[in-house]
Amino acid sequence: MTRFRAWAGGGFPALRRGPPDVAYHRPAAAADVSGAWGDRVALPAGGGGPIFSIQLPGPPAPSKRGRSDTLVSIQMTRFRLSVVAAFALATPLAAQQPSPQQASAPTSALRASPSGRATTAVTLARPRAEGQAAPAGEQPIRVSIDYGQPHARGRQVIGTVVPMNQVWRTGANDATTLTTDVDLMFGETRVPKGVYTLFTLPGERGWKLIVNKQSGQWGTEHNAAQDLARIDLKARSLPEPMESFTIWLVPAADAPARGVLKMAWGNQELSTDWRVAQ
Repeated sequence: MTRFRAWAGGGFPALRRGPPDVAYHRPAAAADVSGAWGDRVALPAGGGGPIFSIQLPGPPAPSKRGRSDTLVSIQMTRFRLSVVAAFALATPLAAQQPSPQQASAPTSALRASPSGRATTAVTLARPRAEGQAAPAGEQPIRVSIDYGQPHARGRQVIGTVVPMNQVWRTGANDATTLTTDVDLMFGETRVPKGVYTLFTLPGERGWKLIVNKQSGQWGTEHNAAQDLARIDLKARSLPEPMESFTIWLVPAADAPARGVLKMAWGNQELSTDWRVAQ
């Protein structure tokens, strides 16, 4: 048996699999392994458990001193490394035990997020005879809006939390996202099926709903060059202020598929009609 030393080199990256916020262990910085010349041996990962397999080299030419049991170093670059079960066996850091500080923290120290997340959705169905089941494999047709839900908590909303004459994220945190499986009409504006970000522009002379073609960004990131449309909103004052910002997709009871998009916070309610485009 001959001893070898292998180490992670050549800028080999950390292994990742699953949600983007879960990190996985790198290979050990260095590891001693034993085996005969030409054997395939496993190397341990930083979090325990063998996840890498490498082919040990053949015997070196005898040195002038006639010895061939010299300590051999194997540079494991991304090109020479053979990954045999890296993704299946890598251990996520999130699965480790909580730190002593986390484990000992009293529940009285926990804090609630100041804003929640909410979704409003409408499911559209194709015409069928009464009692007839949907065809096998038919996917539901949906229109949905996913948004952060801030709360007033005693604050004046309109004009302060929501400043006038400035584009507002229409919610909190991540951008408010409209996802539609069909072409829609908001008022007289056509919005092709797809994924969009919704903003609003409050003003003393009226509010506008901004439908933006960019999606997945932070709520305050508005690129006006990506605006698909700016749609007039109907506004009315509420007799009682609303504590939590809320959006509704309210469907009409009869065909064709149509309804009202409403949003409200503080003492202000905004709305526009929607319908499936023909």
